[in-house]
Amino acid sequence: MPNQNVTEAEFIRMLVVGITGKDLQENYLTELWSDKYYHFLHFKNYPVYT
Repeated sequence: MPNQNVTEAEFIRMLVVGITGKDLQENYLTELWSDKYYHFLHFKNYPVYT
């Protein structure tokens, strides 16, 4: 959807994929699809708030 705004969660996913060069694996169950990306950035000490 090229005319839609990007959500924060979608941007966080793009950031993680840009940093790591690949998408994160489904290693654990989360409530939201974006939780694993927020957890990854929090673990790497990036200042994100969930």
